[in-house]
Amino acid sequence: MIVVVAGGYGCGTTHVYRIAIAVLDAAGRAPEFRGVSAADWHTVTDGRRPLVVKTHNAVAPPGPTTRVILCERDVLDAAASILRRRPESEMLKGLGQRVELERGYAGRDDVLRIDYELDYGFPRRKIQRIAQHVGVELSPMQLERVHNATSIATTLAEQATLTGASPTELRPDHIGPAGGAPGAGVKLPPDVRARIRATYEDPSTNVT
Repeated sequence: MIVVVAGGYGCGTTHVYRIAIAVLDAAGRAPEFRGVSAADWHTVTDGRRPLVVKTHNAVAPPGPTTRVILCERDVLDAAASILRRRPESEMLKGLGQRVELERGYAGRDDVLRIDYELDYGFPRRKIQRIAQHVGVELSPMQLERVHNATSIATTLAEQATLTGASPTELRPDHIGPAGGAPGAGVKLPPDVRARIRATYEDPSTNVT
């Protein structure tokens, strides 16, 4: 089995990727860890151990053993998260790639969609949905183990170690409907908002 965690920058892909690995590990199906390109997804595993990959810009071809988890988030919230650690040019390019991902996975029945806003605050539900999608039934004890190992705080701390940023710099500006309509809690200049919306509607204007 190949588990592909896909999504744009700032959409929570790292957290979901860590959950997918922890779920399989808890079930005694330790996944393979190796960096692979899209062209190699169906050739690097012999089928005895699942492979988990994360991508921001590639669409995995459908297959009988492919399970895709697509991470989604309000476009303005994702943009604000990206701008905390990347320049605007990279943010716009990343949004363009996100549009291509969403188009590539549209209509496929092997795709589980994880909505950042709707799932934030319900970590166990999120873990259970991912487990079911990859064919794993977790016991209550296993669920708690995965939950403790993949908390948002733990993920942010690990990202901080990798990027050199402080955990507070990586926290989202807006989390969920409790903060109002998606994007309502994000403070971005009007001209930046306009470029974000233009890119999201027509990614070809900014993708190189």
